[in-house]
Amino acid sequence: CGDSHTATHGAFGALAFGIGTSEVEHVLATQTLLQKPSRTMLIRVDGAVAPGVTAKDIVL
Repeated sequence: CGDSHTATHGAFGALAFGIGTSEVEHVLATQTLLQKPSRTMLIRVDGAVAPGVTAKDIVL
């Protein structure tokens, strides 16, 4: 089944995609995952963060 915990897969140093049940069926049948080209974005964070704030807090 599809997994909604995609964000936690970064801990493995892996690129992860959240997919649903129909996409899982496609992957199992074809061993491929169709992806649209991703857009390029620049995210800039200025200033200091409060103590205890981590990079994950900023990303989320």
